[in-house]
Amino acid sequence: MKPITVTLIFEGSALNRDEKVSQNTLSVKKISRHSGEHTFISKTAIRHYLFETLIRKGWKEAAVTSDGKVIQFDIRRDDILSSEELDVFGYMYTPGKTDGERGGAFTRKAPLGITKAISLEPYFGDMAFYANHHMVARAQRKGYEATPDPFSKEEHESFYRVSFTLDTERIGKDEWIISTEPELDGNTLRLHLHGKTSGRGKNAVSHDKSIPIRRADPEKREAETERGRIRWEPLEGAAGLWKVTFELHEEEKRRRVRDVLEALRDGIVAQSSGETNPLTPLFFLAAPVRVPSPVFHPKITLDFSERPIRVRGIRDALANGWVASPAYVYVSERFQAEIPPVQGVEIRKDVGDRAAWSGWLDKVLKTEGDAS
Repeated sequence: MKPITVTLIFEGSALNRDEKVSQNTLSVKKISRHSGEHTFISKTAIRHYLFETLIRKGWKEAAVTSDGKVIQFDIRRDDILSSEELDVFGYMYTPGKTDGERGGAFTRKAPLGITKAISLEPYFGDMAFYANHHMVARAQRKGYEATPDPFSKEEHESFYRVSFTLDTERIGKDEWIISTEPELDGNTLRLHLHGKTSGRGKNAVSHDKSIPIRRADPEKREAETERGRIRWEPLEGAAGLWKVTFELHEEEKRRRVRDVLEALRDGIVAQSSGETNPLTPLFFLAAPVRVPSPVFHPKITLDFSERPIRVRGIRDALANGWVASPAYVYVSERFQAEIPPVQGVEIRKDVGDRAAWSGWLDKVLKTEGDAS
């Protein structure tokens, strides 16, 4: 399964608020371009909206831990096998920061790359005035003294472009370096993440991780869990250190990749400032790539001088040496676009019957040598 990149265009409102311009004025995130000010939705916000959508597909939130100052994912209770979130979106866990003791960090760069969603139309300073008149009227009917609490919000309705890149070669694989050999205890594999316990008495914090397993082979230093397998071996060239490798079952890996792609294609639900906005694609371009990079992102734009609005840059985007076959293109009836043939790239055009999408998904989710 090759890495996959997706660039899409959606229509949205002011989905990502910034600092207040004044005490009663909410602003939107903005960036300056040669064409003027443009609003944008941060990568962090897009990640949040996408994960909230994936929860509706059965994904669960990974465990977190905090010392009152630092909040981070708790890999003592979850890992990439048990948690889709840690697998796809990455994590950082630093025992020393959480438990008041210095120690090595466990980090995973997110296999899912996300760009900012930048507006394709400039921001002209639109602002709206609001007040809680309905709540005030209800309070007054009950005899309370109440007056409206007015506030203003910057507003921007625009088309936005955003890109996602799934490094499928890294999804379902993770490595940890620990200082103690893992221990098998019946149906449990124990990993000592930090080597010792922090604190004393009721404040003691264990850095051990216990993983339920189905079966194990001590001689091969291998254990199987419900969703994958774990292997451990001495780290070559580093006496006393052990490398622990997590590897997801292939069918579970495909499910996770499919879930992400289907969420992007069908639409992400985003809520900001009390408004719900569907990030539903009006244009969607996806393809496997030889290098996990959002190669379509700088090429795709909209030409507002034509009606219907024209999508520009499809040929330019697909004529990239990193792009592999097949590519998938969907264009809403609100747009027009030329989808010319590109040498060496099979293009599957979606005309609204979903057959092209289903066939493309099945094709790109196959692994090399897989005839299924």
